[in-house]
Amino acid sequence: MLKIRVMRIAACRSPFAVRFRRRLSSVDMLQQVSRLPKEAVMVHGFAKTPRYVLKDGLHPASPIVLLAATDAELTVVFGFSDKPEYDTFLNARSQALTPYPLVRGYLQNQIDLDVDLLRLIVLDASDPEQEVLDAATFENVLAAFQTDSDSVSVTHQLIRDAASQGYRIQEIANATPEKVVS
Repeated sequence: MLKIRVMRIAACRSPFAVRFRRRLSSVDMLQQVSRLPKEAVMVHGFAKTPRYVLKDGLHPASPIVLLAATDAELTVVFGFSDKPEYDTFLNARSQALTPYPLVRGYLQNQIDLDVDLLRLIVLDASDPEQEVLDAATFENVLAAFQTDSDSVSVTHQLIRDAASQGYRIQEIANATPEKVVS
């Protein structure tokens, strides 16, 4: 179980913030966060649920990922929560890409193909050469779609390797996200 901290701020008339701790499962956290107004949520360990992917022809655009000889195969695609996010990315990239809606069927079909394959969606990258990219598994994004959540749990980070210009994947373990609620 993950431990989270909740602070009530902003719309409060009191100058003092209220803090409390409570243990919740990641599914419980997604449900709690999805009930909050969009403008009131600042969550570490969560990001906006991606609704679009960028395609280069028939294939989704993806970063260059470095694999060690012992690593299993994986799929990584760029995902974006809204038009301003993918427009920012497209302006920083010289290659012409086309946005397409990310749909449940695509995620489910990819998950069903091979359960042992790691599949990640990079969340709202602002630049194709960003130093650190947050990512979520296809399973977490599908769960966010199924619960109609506006946020998804960040499960991995892609860290840019300056020498090779590719990314190394790092799993985020035991993150203790904070959320701010008005």
